[in-house]
Amino acid sequence: KNDDVRLVPERSYDDNLDLLPPGNASADARNASQRAASDRIAREAIESIGSDPLAMWASIGWILTVLLGWMAGANAIESKCTACQAVAHELTSRMEKELPRNALDMRHRLDAKGQRYGPVIDYKTSELRALELLDGLCDTMHHYVLRKREKKPEGEESKSSRGWTKEHSAKVGMSKAEKKEHGRRLFNYCAGLVEEFEDDIADQIRKELTAEGVEAAICQTLAHDCPTRSTSPNVEL
Repeated sequence: KNDDVRLVPERSYDDNLDLLPPGNASADARNASQRAASDRIAREAIESIGSDPLAMWASIGWILTVLLGWMAGANAIESKCTACQAVAHELTSRMEKELPRNALDMRHRLDAKGQRYGPVIDYKTSELRALELLDGLCDTMHHYVLRKREKKPEGEESKSSRGWTKEHSAKVGMSKAEKKEHGRRLFNYCAGLVEEFEDDIADQIRKELTAEGVEAAICQTLAHDCPTRSTSPNVEL
């Protein structure tokens, strides 16, 4: 009997989500932090393996579980349409709360006559505005929960009887741990959605996407998470 066998302690996928960075980081920063977290997990596993084959296979299984959990990401969420509508609603809310901003003066160079020259960019069509609207967007997903809907909205293809709603409007009892878990799920969905379509969403914003057109642009045209015939929001706010 080998008394030196050391098994890697079990960790759930949710436990390892704590290793991920906050949602207000850029997509590139989140990706870099995810890779760093993955490397750290692997190092911990390798250090605990030693030369024991049983520990090695236990570690491999655990690492695969973590990686598969990350890869599942946005696809493993119930009621995708209302999840997407929640993201769209928060982006719409940000757009509606925007204050007027001056044009971006990029005339930082001087010509031969000492006159400044360069472009003057309308803030509404600037890349800066798009980045500011999307930055930290997914943090707001922690205020949503998944609860049973009284009736299935017209045009909803999902078989789910539940939908995402703002926590303050939920009328069913739910523990703090459950609310946290629901917010975490929707945060992960949002992060995956923004990462996959960030350039497309930013491009739409620069093309003067209106607040009224956000849901259709993201949930129908880009993500295809809502049927195009669905014309009214299904998410309860």
